[in-house]
Amino acid sequence: MKKIILILIVILISFQITEAQWMNQVSGTNRTLYDMEFLNKNTGWVVGVGGTIRKTTNGGMNWFEITHPVGTRLLSSIHLIDSNYAYIVGDFETIIKTTDGGNSWVVIRYGAIGEGDSYEGVFFINKDTGWICGTGEKVLRTTNGGITIDSSRLFWGYLMDIYFKDANTGVLTTIGNIFKTSNGGLNWNSVNIQLHSTFPEFKKVTFVNNKFGWVVSKSGNRTIYKTSDFGSNWDSINIIPAFPNWLYCIEFSDSLCGWVGGEQGTIYNTRDGGLNWFQQNSNTNNLITSMWFFNDSLGWTSCGFGGILNTTNGGLTHINSIKTMKNNFRLFQNYPNPFNPITQISYELQTPSFVSLRVYDILGNVVETLVEKIVYAGLHSVEWGGTNFSSGIYFYRLITGEFSETKKMILKK
Repeated sequence: MKKIILILIVILISFQITEAQWMNQVSGTNRTLYDMEFLNKNTGWVVGVGGTIRKTTNGGMNWFEITHPVGTRLLSSIHLIDSNYAYIVGDFETIIKTTDGGNSWVVIRYGAIGEGDSYEGVFFINKDTGWICGTGEKVLRTTNGGITIDSSRLFWGYLMDIYFKDANTGVLTTIGNIFKTSNGGLNWNSVNIQLHSTFPEFKKVTFVNNKFGWVVSKSGNRTIYKTSDFGSNWDSINIIPAFPNWLYCIEFSDSLCGWVGGEQGTIYNTRDGGLNWFQQNSNTNNLITSMWFFNDSLGWTSCGFGGILNTTNGGLTHINSIKTMKNNFRLFQNYPNPFNPITQISYELQTPSFVSLRVYDILGNVVETLVEKIVYAGLHSVEWGGTNFSSGIYFYRLITGEFSETKKMILKK
């Protein structure tokens, strides 16, 4: 009996995830991107593994890293409100928002590594009212931009994606079912759908004109389902011949033209609303995780290993691979902020570098040097204590090579 107990203890210990182990898992530069969204044909964002947030303002020609205060945890979904407001969710109770296009961030929730719920889907109808879903068998809702959050129970495992056409009516995808609400998410009801496989996993949902919608089952028989009444009834219209690859995402630019993507660079396109599908050449073997199309010709996809693909002709003849422009470091917003008396400043290096990290007062005087040495590649954190300093605004600046970045922090006593 003692031997069995000892074995169980060893197994449990082996499955514990420390923060150091988590950081090691996500410290590579080729990180999987899990979600992509554009405001228009010029401005778009992607999020993914290792706390990756990237933004383009020139139609994807260049993508730049966006710094934020939640470190390296996986970021799974983003929803853009306008050029200023965006909400991002991820693992371990992570919910953040920006109100100035990514220059600064508000931490709404931020749990410890390995603890709490993880979020998969997020959708806002304006800058204040939105919904979030994931693990924990509940749907979160806020009507004041995350200042307060309530929740409704939905006892159905992992909740995948969510979409609302107004403050009352929304659709939610899960493993093995689709749910709809008509009272703002207070109650969720199963829709009318005849499944062609046991518990198909619906990861993404796409809608056109808040009427027509499509989902694809990730595995099983890879069936395409369509609704013409915003999710009340769903009909199976075709099966994608993608075996053995799983399908992860689906996107329609209008009522006729759509795409699905999945493992091994699998992409299929339809031009008749999903009745017929034709395989395209993606020029990659990476997982296709998310898609966004401006029209039936111009679109982008996010991929595994940090890849971003672009097409200007609907992918009919070729899809281009886009390289991401990255600095050799990322400086994160200190946390907590405001703080009293201790805060943590984190930064990440792509290569070993000589690093200077200093704290300045509002007059520009150096009040403390935190780092002044060669630092190895990876994620690093340093604490700064304000015990011996007065309340007010301070700045911290990271310099490495020809790059530098400065951020503001507030000490409140």
